[in-house]
Amino acid sequence: MDSTGTGTGTAGTGTGSVSRMITHTVASEQVDFMVVSYECHDAAVLTGFGSHSKVTKWQILAGLNSQAINITLTVDKNPISGAKVGVECNENQVFPGPGSKTGTLKKDFTWTYPFRCVLKGIGQRDLYEFRPRIFENEWFKGTVISQRSDGNFEALVDMPGDGGKVRKTTIPLLKQEQIREANTKKPIVVPKSELVLQVPASDPLKGTLTVDGTDLLTSYFARPTPCRMRKEPGSEVFSMLSENPELTLKVDKNRESVSVPGGHTLLQDWLTGEAKLVEQSGDRSRRSWKIELGPYGQSAVHEVVIEKKWKKSKIVTLSIDGMPLVEAAAEDFRHRVASAGWTCDFRFVGEKILSFQVHETDSNGRPFDSTDTISRRIKYAHSCQVSLENLSDFSDASLRVDGRNFRELRPRSDTDFHEKPLIITPQVLYSSYDIEVPYKTREGTVHGGLGGLGLGTVGQKMGFLFWCCAAGSEDRGKEIVAGVETT
Repeated sequence: MDSTGTGTGTAGTGTGSVSRMITHTVASEQVDFMVVSYECHDAAVLTGFGSHSKVTKWQILAGLNSQAINITLTVDKNPISGAKVGVECNENQVFPGPGSKTGTLKKDFTWTYPFRCVLKGIGQRDLYEFRPRIFENEWFKGTVISQRSDGNFEALVDMPGDGGKVRKTTIPLLKQEQIREANTKKPIVVPKSELVLQVPASDPLKGTLTVDGTDLLTSYFARPTPCRMRKEPGSEVFSMLSENPELTLKVDKNRESVSVPGGHTLLQDWLTGEAKLVEQSGDRSRRSWKIELGPYGQSAVHEVVIEKKWKKSKIVTLSIDGMPLVEAAAEDFRHRVASAGWTCDFRFVGEKILSFQVHETDSNGRPFDSTDTISRRIKYAHSCQVSLENLSDFSDASLRVDGRNFRELRPRSDTDFHEKPLIITPQVLYSSYDIEVPYKTREGTVHGGLGGLGLGTVGQKMGFLFWCCAAGSEDRGKEIVAGVETT
């Protein structure tokens, strides 16, 4: 399937109707769904619909830098003609089909959009073993070259040749069961996930969109940072402008010193990623907050706004940087509504790049004059919550970031960092900041990595959890969950 989300579905049999999209491969080792826009409008704001109608729209990313998926569920219901239902994905009519926007739902309807992740360690030598089709019980080491769109793999395998020599052979198609981990001998596992839309025929207004049929997708509200959303001219589709913050550490030839630009203050700020207060304003009808996210010099200021556009409706609009993130009544996206107020949880999700300029070495660790840059992509997130107790008075609305009230955040500083570059040994870098300097051999192998990256002196003080990987010349990290300062 292409990135626009088009594909074919198959009709199911039995008590309900089932439609399934072609599996989409995401360029990461895990699917991180992000609902970047959610809109649920009822009859109070819709025109040309019945008195018990609802149009729900989700715009979803299956990870940073992925193309948006737009899903719309339309339920046009009135006491005379009953309910008409329409399901659309990226402007393609899923139900009732091409040529009709809505139709009568006679059976419960289920539609799935499956995703397949990328196998970890593509391009790494001898990480996996392979069993070609012509061999029933023999396994050979090699390298996964690529993962095909159909879920199969291409590999460069060390096959037996003439005279007992090893012959590197490219095998263009290997199934998942023909590959296993070299160390553990366990079968490989390629993570999968799927979006599941379920619409009951008895009450289509209770249709839900979930992850793997369990977690409501309305628990995945998020916006990229420092990326900014922009609306494409003449379209409802949003695109993103992204510049990932990057910090480069230079290691001398003998690995006796590491140079950190900007000094200790900049490094600490880069590692912790602490959210900072900029300003807030508001009145009874609207409230806004501005926060700074990201390291100094590469940060982004985001404006969070909550307001009510329709006086006679319970719908509240939460916008980020001028683009609506959530526009719905509380009961339309919260599983349980405990009060008459309105509360929304969401995340800011970003990616930082920590690079090392190191001298290449031979297999025994002897350095060459040549250098290379090893980069780690590190994902991080800030959890936020906007709360409103009274829909008639927005002046008391509150914003919490990483568990702290907006007013408790450290104010943004306009003072430039004038510290000299920090020159320290790799040992001190590891003991103080939990950053381990990697090696790069001439053969292209990377050894070592980022340790815990932030669980040292700085990381423990700031209460951050970092989780990274260390493989390949440009690695994709796992998530960094931003916490709160502890004492």
